[in-house]
Amino acid sequence: MNAASARMLHGALVGSVFVLVLALVLVRQFVGLRGVGVDLPLAALRIAVFTLMLGTLLIQRILRAGLPDVRSATDAAEWWRSHGGRVLTIWALTDALATAGAVFWFLTGDIVVLAIGTGVGLFLLMMARPEGFTGG
Repeated sequence: MNAASARMLHGALVGSVFVLVLALVLVRQFVGLRGVGVDLPLAALRIAVFTLMLGTLLIQRILRAGLPDVRSATDAAEWWRSHGGRVLTIWALTDALATAGAVFWFLTGDIVVLAIGTGVGLFLLMMARPEGFTGG
């Protein structure tokens, strides 16, 4: 992976969350979906998305702690080849949190799970942009 492909991949992950949320909103609005007909325990889903958020924050913090700054590397391309997998794992975790929040909202209509899951997940994904890892 190099810096250009990292920027493209990051943009695709952010865009996919927006497309997913838009699609689920449109389905709920135009189909008139008010739930999936299954009695879901709302408190349990809120706890699940909150726990997922805490786990994402913790694992992301651990993964970022060991990343050297690209300025300490001799070549930026070499840095991305060496540490691209770790950065991709951070992005996948935050994308999963955002996706889970959107799906839980779709199933229940509860705005709290959308805010905790998708809101925090998108925030973390935007804060973990490629420029943030490379110092510029």
